[in-house]
Formats: sequence, C-alpha cells, structure tokens
Amino acid sequence: MNSHGVPTVGGEPFFYYRPFWNEHKFLRSYPREGLFDAALLRGRHLAPHPAGSPVAARGETGRELANALNESGGAFVVDPDTPILAAGGVGDFPSPRIALMPHAQVLELPVSRISFANPSDRRAFVGAAVGQQAGAQVVTAPYFPFERRGDGWYDLDLDLIADARVIDASRPLAAFVQASVRTLVAGDVGTAAPDYASAGVDLVFLRIAGFDPQTVGQAECRAYRSAIDAFVAAGVPAVADAVGRFGLVLSSAGAAGFSCGALHHKSVSENVIFEAADEMRSAPLQYEVPHRWYELTHTQARADARRGVLPACPVLGCPALVDGTKSSELKEHMIHYFTHEVRALAQAGAASARGRLTQHPRGANGSWRAAL
Repeated sequence: MNSHGVPTVGGEPFFYYRPFWNEHKFLRSYPREGLFDAALLRGRHLAPHPAGSPVAARGETGRELANALNESGGAFVVDPDTPILAAGGVGDFPSPRIALMPHAQVLELPVSRISFANPSDRRAFVGAAVGQQAGAQVVTAPYFPFERRGDGWYDLDLDLIADARVIDASRPLAAFVQASVRTLVAGDVGTAAPDYASAGVDLVFLRIAGFDPQTVGQAECRAYRSAIDAFVAAGVPAVADAVGRFGLVLSSAGAAGFSCGALHHKSVSENVIFEAADEMRSAPLQYEVPHRWYELTHTQARADARRGVLPACPVLGCPALVDGTKSSELKEHMIHYFTHEVRALAQAGAASARGRLTQHPRGANGSWRAAL
C-alpha cells in the first residue's frame, strides 16, 4: 500500500466491498471490527432520496454510506455510475436516485458524445461528479463504455480523466475502464493501458460487460489476464471490478484486487438498465466456502461444519455459522475470507491458485485456469 491506502503494482491486493444502498448500519461498525480494505460506492447510492419519499421523511440525506465509512474509519472509492446516463432518460431509470446524482443534472439525458462537445459543459459534468466524492481516498473520473481503442467514447473517457486531474490534483486519480467482453477478447482493453498510464491514472477498475465468471470460457479468461498484464506492464494497478470469487484467481496473477457485493455486483451486465433493475432483487445470502470456489446455504454450511468437512473462516471466532446468524454475519464472513485470501493467493502465486482450482473443480472454474 502507498500512503493514500490504495493498491500499488506489486503490492498487496485489495478486496473492495460493493455494498447495497441500505447497508450503512453494517458499515458504521464493521470496518472497526474486522478485516476491511475499502468499499466501492455507486454514485446513485450517494444521491439524495426523492422529496416526499419515506426515506427522505426519516431525515436520510443519501450520504449515509459515505458517512458510515467516515465514522468507522473505512476507506472508500466512488464509482461515478455514469454509463447509465447514456442508456436512457429519467423515465427509463429503475431508481429515481440515478437522475438525482449531481452530475446527472448537468446535461440533458440521455447524454451522447455530442453532449460533451462544449469543453465547459464537459468540465461542469466532471466537476459535479467529483463533488460527490468528498471523503473518498481517490478521485474517480466519469466514464462510458467504449468499443475499441480510439473510438469517440474512448477519446471522451481520456478527456474526462484529464478534467478530473485538473479539478482535484490532491488525491490519487482512478479510472473505470468499461468495455464489452468482445472488446476484451479483441485486445482493445489491454492496448488501452499505455494511454491510461500517460493520462496519469494511478489505479484502474476494469469492468467487462457480459463477462459472467459462472459461465465464461477459456478465451475470455485468458483475455482478462492479458488485460491485467498490460496495465501492470504500463505501471498502473488494475482491479477486476464485479467479478466475485474469480477475482482471487486474477489477484494471484498480478491484479491489484477485485470487487463484489454480498449478493450483487458479481458480474457486469451488457444492459445497464437491466443491471440497475436487477440490483433491486433480494434473496437469502449464502455462506462463502473458504478455498472451495462455491457457496452454500447457511443450513448446509452448518451441517457440513458439524461433519467436519467445512474449511474454517480465516478469522478466529467468525460468527457466520452460529445458529440464528443474520445477514450481517454472512457479509462479515465473506469480507473476512476475501480480504485474507486475496493476499494469501497473491503471495502464493498463480501456480498455487491453478493447483487449488484443479484440486477443487467446480462449475466454470475449469475455464478460470486459463487465466493462470
């Protein structure tokens, strides 16, 4: 780690926890009590609640996640959440908070590349996005998906990065690199690395739309590894964003870490409107099984623990298998395990991760070995 608490090339990788909008009570206490690197907060989850809504009536401002992390000493990074602003207008958004993000109110929605033709408008958009990031350890630039290196959206992304650097030069600069799995396999994500390095980016989060770790093939896994290698070679630490436990594999091969949530953000949808709607679904949390590349229902995990066949959480006294465990304890366990294991596998190296995948085959992880 450097003095700003962000990953460096060759340093310890991080696990970034992507919380749901209402997890502020959990985050107000947990980072003081357990293993915790940083949270990755969506811009919409920091936006005001609609006037007249029950949440607003309770006095919540929309900044509860950031405030909770500031109170507990937990680091966080803000995802400016901008791709959805080019995908539709206010009537298309599944959550009204998307349109209430400060940068969503600068330009007419949906935005297009023409929306940013005037540099003053572009800088106003970036300034509003940066203004939402008070308290974050790094400043992140707005971003949009690109199809190939050098296309219009790609060039705009670099302009947005340059604007963010000028607006806030006091913090490390991070960028989100979002592209489709087709663009990844074509090599355009990896070939972008020198451009992001030249732009002065200190950290990138790779978001690959359509890359589902549970169904992905070997070619896509090899391409992801190649993209990570390209950014490392360019001197830019690269975090695999929203990839679930596949991030452990990439971190053993040089990634600066990975992110996911307890229930959501384990892949990136090609349809950002659908992804936003899917985030609203709810389901029982499951138990992340250490070292085995899968999860179990809490009932089955407890049964396996009683039989002595369930690997233990790396944190002694983890309460996740106690009778009557709540969702917060299952989240704690997942963060315990991923934060510990991302470092252990990085230290052990890619060959060790490949051996563990071979020893415990499960679903799509046969393809994951192609990244090693």
